Amino acid sequence: MAFSPDGRKAAGASWDGTVKIWDAAGANLDPIVDVVSHSGEIWAVAFSPDSKFLATGGSDKLIRVWDAENGALLKTLQGHTDYVSALQFNNSGTQLISGSWDKTVIVWDLANEKPIKQLIGHNNYIRSIAIDNSNTLLLTGSSDSKVMLWNLNSGNTLLSMVLASDTEDRVVTSAQGFFEGTENGIRNGLHYVKGTQIIPLEALYEKFYMPGLWATILKGEKLKTPQVNLNDAFKMPPLVKLTIVNKDAISSENGELMSKQQILQITVEATDQGGGIDEILLYHNGKLLQTTQRGFKPLPVMGETKSKTFDVSLVSGKNTLTATALNNERTEAFPVEIIVNYSGIRPQSDLYIVSVGINNYKNATLNLNYAIADMEHFTGAMQNGSASIFKNIIVKTLQDKDFTKEKIVALFTELQTTVQPEDVFIFYYAGHGAMSSAESKQQEKFYLIPYNITQIYGNDDMLQKHGISSDELMQYATAIKAQKQLLILDACQSGGAVKSFAGRGASEQKAIIQLARSTGMVLLAASGSEQYATEVGEIGHGIFTYALVEGLNGKADGGDKDGKITVNELKSFLDDRVPELSEKYKGSAQYPTGFAKGMDFPISIIR
Repeated sequence: MAFSPDGRKAAGASWDGTVKIWDAAGANLDPIVDVVSHSGEIWAVAFSPDSKFLATGGSDKLIRVWDAENGALLKTLQGHTDYVSALQFNNSGTQLISGSWDKTVIVWDLANEKPIKQLIGHNNYIRSIAIDNSNTLLLTGSSDSKVMLWNLNSGNTLLSMVLASDTEDRVVTSAQGFFEGTENGIRNGLHYVKGTQIIPLEALYEKFYMPGLWATILKGEKLKTPQVNLNDAFKMPPLVKLTIVNKDAISSENGELMSKQQILQITVEATDQGGGIDEILLYHNGKLLQTTQRGFKPLPVMGETKSKTFDVSLVSGKNTLTATALNNERTEAFPVEIIVNYSGIRPQSDLYIVSVGINNYKNATLNLNYAIADMEHFTGAMQNGSASIFKNIIVKTLQDKDFTKEKIVALFTELQTTVQPEDVFIFYYAGHGAMSSAESKQQEKFYLIPYNITQIYGNDDMLQKHGISSDELMQYATAIKAQKQLLILDACQSGGAVKSFAGRGASEQKAIIQLARSTGMVLLAASGSEQYATEVGEIGHGIFTYALVEGLNGKADGGDKDGKITVNELKSFLDDRVPELSEKYKGSAQYPTGFAKGMDFPISIIR
C-alpha cells in the first residue's frame, strides 16, 4: 500500500497480480485505475515524487513502471533473481531503488532503464528502503535484523546497525571498523573475523569504540578520529592463561574450587600472537585488581610468553578472577577466568563516599550555581538511604578552594590504606569537566577541573599540572581495594567554556566510559555526546543530580519493587528521567552516560 506524495492517490496491491489506484481525496470509492500488472504476487509499490508514476514489483522478479493517471505500462526492468520486495524513487524521480529476496539492492537509471549499481551487504531479503532529501544517503532494512546506511552516489556502505531480537540492544559499525551501541549489544553481539581468527567486538573497544557514530555519519559530518581501517590495523591480541601458584591452598568440592587461604598467588601468562604485549590486567569480581601498566613488552616476538604474578586477597563467598591482556594496538585478548570460593568470616561492609562540589573557581567566569547544593543533596540522600545497609558511612567532602589536585591525591592515598575489598566506594563530582586539545601532541584525556585551573581549553600544560585526568582516576580507583565502586560525574560546561567545548563531546564520553570499563567501576555521568549538563533555577539543582536523588529516594525501585535501590536500577531510572526533566525545563533532551561492568549492588533502602 502506498500514498502518492501529493496526497491525492492511494495504491493497493494484491497477491493476484493486480494493482488498484484510488482517488484518496475524493468521495468516490471506486478505483480510478485498475491494472493487471504481474503474473504473480505483488510485494512492493511506490509513487514517484511528482505522483505521476507508480512502480510495482513482485514474485515474477520484474519491476514495472506505470502511468499513475491511466495505468499505461511505461517501463519493465529486469535484474533481480528473486522476489522484488521493496521499491523507492529518489527525490528527483530520475532513479528507482529496488530491494529483493535475493538480498541485493539495485539502483536503476530510469532514463535508459539500466542498473547503475548493485549494493550487496544484507544476509536476508530486503524489506524497506528510504532516501534522504539530498539524494545522497540510502537506508535499507532487511530480515537479517540489520539496517544499512549507504552513500547513494558511490554505492559504498557507510554504517551497519545490527538489532538484537526481542530487546533494545544494538551495535553500529562503520566501514573502517569503528563501532558504538548498547552495553549488552557490544558485549554479546558482533565478532570480527580475520581468516580463522574470531575476535569479539568488545576486544577492539579502546581503539575503535566511537560514541555518536551513527548520528555523526547521518548528519554528513566527518569522523574526528583518524581514519584507521580495521583490516589494515588489526593484529591478533595475546593469548592469555591464568594459573594458581599456591595450588596446595586449593581443594575441589562438588566440582567447585575452594580456598583454604585468604591470599592466593595468581600468575597470568600472555603469549604474543604478532601484536606485542602492551599490558596484562587481572580483575577480581569485575573490579580491576592490578595491571602491569602500558609498555610491558613493546617489541613483538611471535610466540614469546611474558607473565605477571599477582597476590589476591579473597573475600568471603564467590571470587571470580578474570585475566586479559592488550597488544600494542590496544586490542584486547579473550578473557579467561576461574572461580574460587572462600569460606572466611564475612565482615559487615562500610560505605566510603568522596563528594566534591565546586561553585566558585579562581576564574570567576567558570563559576557554577548549584554544584555544592547538588553535592549536599546527593550526600544527604545517600546517608539517609544506606544507613541500614552498612556498618559505617564515612563521608569526605571537598568544595570550592579545597578541591585541588594535591588535596584529592592526599585523600585517595589515605583511602588506599583504610578501604577494604568488602566495602563500597562512591566518588561523586559536581563541577566542570573537559577534554584536552585534539591538537595536543599528547593523547586526548578527560579532566576534572579543580579550583585553581583558570583556563579550561587551549592550555593543556595547565590541565596536566593541576587537573585530574581519567588516567589518574583509574589509578586511584584501582589502588582502592573496594570491589564495588560507583563513579558519578555531574560535570558541566558553561559560560565561556561552552564554545570551546563544542565538538569534543564524543571524545569526552568515550574517555569517561573507558575509565569505567577498564577499572570495573559502575559509571553514571550527567551528559552524553556533545551535550552540556544543565542547571535549572526552578529546582535549585542540576537536572542530573535532581533525578539521581529522586531515584535514591525510591523512584528507581524497579522490577519486583523490593524496596532496595541497586546501582543498575539507578542507571536505568536516569536513562529515562534525565531526558524527561531536561525536555520539561530546558526544551531539549539531555541524555546521561552510563556504563556498568562491575557488580550490581544495593546502595539505598526505601524507608
